[in-house]
Amino acid sequence: MFVCSRKGGLQLVHDNYIYRSNLRRQGREKNIIYWECAKNRTLKCRGRLKTIGNSLYISNREEKHNHPCDTARIVAATRAGNVTFYCIPSLFEARA
Repeated sequence: MFVCSRKGGLQLVHDNYIYRSNLRRQGREKNIIYWECAKNRTLKCRGRLKTIGNSLYISNREEKHNHPCDTARIVAATRAGNVTFYCIPSLFEARA
């Protein structure tokens, strides 16, 4: 599931935390996106994910989020209709 940011970008929702796209790489037959917690810049949260194709990996399991989950923001986005569902590889096609 994805929510729209204030600037119109897509942010990934996983386990009630919101992540922003940090880096995109196109590997051999795989599209890789690195995600950082949306509160990385304000609260220095170290939560990170990586998607390879349609598979999702937690990049740093030992680092936990240093803030409560973003449930209120996710519920507000759902009520406002700012939630969307994408197949992760299609995010590369949208940028091309």
